[in-house]
Amino acid sequence: MKWLQRPFRSAVAHRSISTSGLPIDVRPSLRRDLPWIIAIAAVLQASAVVVAFRYGFDSHAYWMAWRDGLYAAAPNVPDAYLYSPAFAQLMWPLVQLPWPVFATVYSLVLLGALVWLVRPLPRNLAIPLGIAGLNEVMAGNVFLIFAVVVVLGFQHPGGWAFVALTKLTPCVGPVWFLVRRDWRHLAISSLVTAAVVLVSVGISPRLWADWLHFLSAYSGQTSGSLGSSVMPPLTLRLPIALILVVWGALKNRQWTLPVAMVVATHVFGLAACAVLLALPRMYGPNRVDRVDLHRERPDQTCGTMTE
Repeated sequence: MKWLQRPFRSAVAHRSISTSGLPIDVRPSLRRDLPWIIAIAAVLQASAVVVAFRYGFDSHAYWMAWRDGLYAAAPNVPDAYLYSPAFAQLMWPLVQLPWPVFATVYSLVLLGALVWLVRPLPRNLAIPLGIAGLNEVMAGNVFLIFAVVVVLGFQHPGGWAFVALTKLTPCVGPVWFLVRRDWRHLAISSLVTAAVVLVSVGISPRLWADWLHFLSAYSGQTSGSLGSSVMPPLTLRLPIALILVVWGALKNRQWTLPVAMVVATHVFGLAACAVLLALPRMYGPNRVDRVDLHRERPDQTCGTMTE
């Protein structure tokens, strides 16, 4: 076995595995197989959770919110509703439908978002990553919608109101606008959020008082019982996310936005990684209908746009 006698640095330099003295480059097979490994793992994980709970175990909380009282259940309890009253009010007409109909409609919305996000990728990547994204469709959370907000939020900054009024802490888009001195987009995102809040408070001020009390009561539970016990608590992750966004805004590294959103998610889990599916729309090869993220704005003074 002559290959055993070769220096380790040579094997690392060539990034290959040798058999019978012939080098084998593992990179092509890794690029081909890794997306499928991720897809299979994601589907197995989602299937296990569906078997343990139900299909749409997150979206079922939205459907049940008005039936049990918005903030009657503590976090990490099945069917606990954690978002602002504005989201519940937005969903109110839809939750009047029977659960199977609601789950079907909401799943189709998420599926449409997923297909749109992975569409720019070549088929050998789009299919496995799309299958991996079915994890989020089966769960019925809002992370795929967050990914759409990241992509469209450069041209339609009002979309960040959706992030602010659901999971709150991943709303890092306005920080990007602030650092880049994009005052127009910062004003739009802030004013749209404020307008939605004012309308929502006008409809039911009591619900907003209940939500603020709910957040205050459970704000200390950022690890252990909430989300993954492997990840650091939000008190550590949130500053890291903000630093990442500030650096990304200064260097115009737009990929830092979805990454920071994952890091800043309050109840952290693998589902949050669905936000990273924004990256194919931002940087993927063979992009179609690409949103123009690189147009230089006259009021931006932080350097040229780069990927």
